[in-house]
Amino acid sequence: MTIKEGLPESIRHWIATQTSLEDDPLFKVKPVKTGVKTDSSNLDSALYGELS
Repeated sequence: MTIKEGLPESIRHWIATQTSLEDDPLFKVKPVKTGVKTDSSNLDSALYGELS
Protein backbone atom coordinates (compact mmCIF):
# COMPACT_ATOMS: atom_id res chain seq x y z
CA MET A 1 0.00 0.00 0.00
CA THR A 2 1.35 3.41 -0.92
CA ILE A 3 1.21 6.49 1.30
CA LYS A 4 -1.26 7.97 -1.18
CA GLU A 5 -3.59 5.01 -0.62
CA GLY A 6 -2.91 4.57 3.10
CA LEU A 7 -3.40 8.14 4.28
CA PRO A 8 -7.07 8.46 3.25
CA GLU A 9 -7.77 5.00 4.67
CA SER A 10 -6.15 5.87 8.00
CA ILE A 11 -8.09 9.15 8.15
CA ARG A 12 -11.38 7.30 7.53
CA HIS A 13 -10.49 4.83 10.28
CA TRP A 14 -9.56 7.62 12.71
CA ILE A 15 -12.82 9.49 12.02
CA ALA A 16 -14.86 6.31 12.50
CA THR A 17 -13.33 5.71 15.94
CA GLN A 18 -13.95 9.22 17.28
CA THR A 19 -16.91 10.18 19.43
CA SER A 20 -20.11 11.26 17.71
CA LEU A 21 -20.98 14.91 17.18
CA GLU A 22 -23.86 14.57 19.64
CA ASP A 23 -21.28 14.06 22.40
CA ASP A 24 -19.11 17.02 21.33
CA PRO A 25 -19.69 20.00 23.66
CA LEU A 26 -19.06 22.45 20.80
CA PHE A 27 -22.31 21.35 19.16
CA LYS A 28 -24.29 21.77 22.39
CA VAL A 29 -23.66 25.52 22.65
CA LYS A 30 -26.90 27.50 22.48
CA PRO A 31 -27.11 30.88 20.72
CA VAL A 32 -26.78 33.92 22.96
CA LYS A 33 -28.78 37.09 22.44
CA THR A 34 -26.43 40.06 22.66
CA GLY A 35 -28.98 42.79 22.08
CA VAL A 36 -27.00 44.03 19.07
CA LYS A 37 -29.12 44.49 15.97
CA THR A 38 -27.54 43.25 12.76
CA ASP A 39 -28.35 43.89 9.13
CA SER A 40 -27.17 41.23 6.72
CA SER A 41 -28.36 43.09 3.62
CA ASN A 42 -24.89 44.63 3.15
CA LEU A 43 -22.94 41.51 4.01
CA ASP A 44 -21.63 40.82 0.50
CA SER A 45 -20.34 44.34 0.04
CA ALA A 46 -18.69 44.28 3.47
CA LEU A 47 -17.01 40.92 2.83
CA TYR A 48 -16.22 41.13 -0.85
CA GLY A 49 -16.08 44.86 -1.51
CA GLU A 50 -18.97 44.67 -3.96
CA LEU A 51 -21.09 47.72 -4.58
CA SER A 52 -24.79 47.38 -3.81
